[in-house]
Parts: sequence; C-alpha cells; structure tokens
Amino acid sequence: MSRWPEQTVLERFESKVTFDGIQMPHMGESRCYGWLGTPNKYTGRAMFTLDNDTVAASKASWLLYVGDIPNGLWALHYCNNILCTRIEHLYISTPAQNAADRIASGNNSWLNKVACPQGHPYSGSNLVIWSDGVRRCKTCRTQCNNTRRAKKKALCN
Repeated sequence: MSRWPEQTVLERFESKVTFDGIQMPHMGESRCYGWLGTPNKYTGRAMFTLDNDTVAASKASWLLYVGDIPNGLWALHYCNNILCTRIEHLYISTPAQNAADRIASGNNSWLNKVACPQGHPYSGSNLVIWSDGVRRCKTCRTQCNNTRRAKKKALCN
C-alpha cells in the first residue's frame, strides 16, 4: 500500500514545486520551477521518492513528464539551479558532461577548495591529481601510508 494513497505520484510531485519561478540571469525570461520539498542535508539537492527509491527531483521530473532515461545518463540543468525541476531547463547527458558543466559554471565545490580537511594546501608539490581527476593532499596521503605500514609491521612482529 502506498504511503500517499490520496495523491497520484504526479500530484505529490507537483505539490512540492513552485511554478511561480525563480529568475536565473542567464536563462532570459524562462524561470526555474523551484523545489519546495526538503533538500538533501548533505548536498542541498532536491530529492523525491519515486517507486520507493529516492532520486534527484530533476530526474523525477524528467521521468514523470518525458519518460525513461537511458542507463548511465543523468538529468542535468541548463540553468545550473540544482533545485529546478522545469523540463525546459533539463537535458539528458553523461556524468562526465555534468562534471564539465560544473567546472565551466564555477559550481564545482571540490575544485574551489584551497585546502584539505586537515588544512594542508591543495597546491604545488602537495597536490596530487589522480587519473580520475580527484585531487588529493600529498601530506595526508603520506601520513596515511605511514600509519598503514606501521600497523602492518606491528602485526608481523
């Protein structure tokens, strides 16, 4: 039995959307449809429960109004507003394109960080970039490796 027996999925979804619109400067007269539901507490993303699965509200919007999304592809935002659910502001593409869009728009919070959580700088010889593009702190990596080696050596003795 559904947790929401009195509403269809579409009615439940639309009850969490404001159609008044949020104006994004680069989108001209096309206003974003804002999310009124509770965003994810870690990412700030709009989330929606669809078929007993919590998904991004942008994905739910696409699935409800347009149809299926091929495996491996995501619903991305032209407007760069992670709370937008307007179909005209969404397109389907790859996670790699999403990463490129975030970098191009300056919305990549990872790249905007200047230091690791321990305060070591992400710069110069202390910056290691892995093959998948992830930035790592060389000081923390060295400390982690040294701790792991010491534990391994203690187990062998």
